[in-house]
Amino acid sequence: MLVLYAGDYRNAWYRIQSGKPPTWHGHPFMVERFSEMSKHHQVTVFTCKSETAYEETLPDGCRVIEAGLADPVKQHRELVAQVAAQNPTHLMVRAPMMSILRWASHQKDLRTIAALANSYHQNTWRERLKNWRTARLFNHPKIEWVFNHNINSSYSLQKIGVNPAKIIPWDWPQIWLNRESKPFPPRSETQPWTMFYVGSVIPEKGVGDGINAVAKLRQAGIPMQFKVAGKGNLDLFKQQAARLGVSDAVTFLGLIPNVEVIDTMAAADLVLISSRHNYPEGFPFTINQALLSRTPIIASDHPMFAGILQHQESAMIFPAGDGEAIARCAQALITSPSLYASLSQNSQAAWEFLQVPVRWGDVIDRWLADRPGDRQWLADHSLQSGCYQARIDRLSPR
Repeated sequence: MLVLYAGDYRNAWYRIQSGKPPTWHGHPFMVERFSEMSKHHQVTVFTCKSETAYEETLPDGCRVIEAGLADPVKQHRELVAQVAAQNPTHLMVRAPMMSILRWASHQKDLRTIAALANSYHQNTWRERLKNWRTARLFNHPKIEWVFNHNINSSYSLQKIGVNPAKIIPWDWPQIWLNRESKPFPPRSETQPWTMFYVGSVIPEKGVGDGINAVAKLRQAGIPMQFKVAGKGNLDLFKQQAARLGVSDAVTFLGLIPNVEVIDTMAAADLVLISSRHNYPEGFPFTINQALLSRTPIIASDHPMFAGILQHQESAMIFPAGDGEAIARCAQALITSPSLYASLSQNSQAAWEFLQVPVRWGDVIDRWLADRPGDRQWLADHSLQSGCYQARIDRLSPR
């Protein structure tokens, strides 16, 4: 049983089978893996948060269950009861659903792992208390492994007290696309530049900071078009753009197919990755996509980006939440052809440095096989193994 917090696996499965492009980069890998597993195992994908409750067996044999819970955290008793009713033998919790993990830690014949994409911070006493409880649960012997998305988020688990021998960084399968590096795009004084953002359209992701930057650039006489892809509170940001007098410079594209993201980034002049510190980033795949597109990146100094992107080497880094700083970064790039070209040129080395050897399929295959060699392979790729030390050494002290 795979437990997801939210999402619509059934819809993703039918989209892929009908040849439609996926809306999220992870869907094809999940569908492929669970379709293959369903030939030999009884596989269930269980979603905690959903508008309706249903159960359906897909044509490939994979069973999909939507819990129909509006707030799985508050409705934790009902959530656990639904999971327990399925009597799973192997449980993979794909979100920090602590009620499910606590229940699993008391089940004698249930094997359990957590496979996350979350970061952990200790800025307040409430966070420290919550993190202490989280670490204690993850360190429980019944939670066999804790996989987290890439190294920074995995290291944040170690920082809150999770045993590094249990932590394994993972990532989605990907390949370098061998695009040519991007030369400085010449512009007339009146031809606008374009900045592209993709992700959740919410304040915590810094969308409003990008709009503020567009307004600051306009005041400086620099025309900038800001294209925003994703879903969220669009009205909030449309009102902000109108209030700042830049409605004509901000375009909301809505959801776009994941297969179009890199090409859309490549067509833009700049890519904005603007998460604020209070957003619990694991490792945003948009960094991979932006590097693959070779369009220069303007990124916030979110702790989960530390050691991945270097200021004026692989990106322009700004203090999160600061629209004026975004504008300064953009202005530096569009007034310096050499800086613009070097960031694009350096993107391949930056992409190669952030790759990790454990991929989504490895997580499942090695854990389920559970042979001595598989257990040793997983141990050899834990944080304690030392194979990620070069990346960890680049992390800023926190």
